[in-house]
Amino acid sequence: MMLTLLAYCYATGVYGSADIQLATQHDQMIRYLCAGDYPDLCLIRSFRRYNHERITRCLSGVLRRVWELRFCGEDAVPISRVSGSGSAPVRWTGVRAALDFRQEAEQRIVRAVRADSMAMDV
Repeated sequence: MMLTLLAYCYATGVYGSADIQLATQHDQMIRYLCAGDYPDLCLIRSFRRYNHERITRCLSGVLRRVWELRFCGEDAVPISRVSGSGSAPVRWTGVRAALDFRQEAEQRIVRAVRADSMAMDV
């Protein structure tokens, strides 16, 4: 549950552990993901600390899938077909071919750590 929760939150721009804890009270999707077992901010931080690699892999996969659905789905606009038949691979407009989803996942986790660090400084 924690892995799914953090991947969802980091993918949707909710980074701070206190923000995630607060979101369990008002965000229906987060409530659904928690299934009645709402983690406190200490548990969220601890899970992130000890499962950094697992979170990175999961979040990277989520980001990749969202990108594919957004830019390679049925409604994406092809600019050209690669040689010949109608079933050939298609190149897509408006997207970079080589996105680094792992790096983006790492950056989002760093944002989460920074958000928690700033919250502790207050």
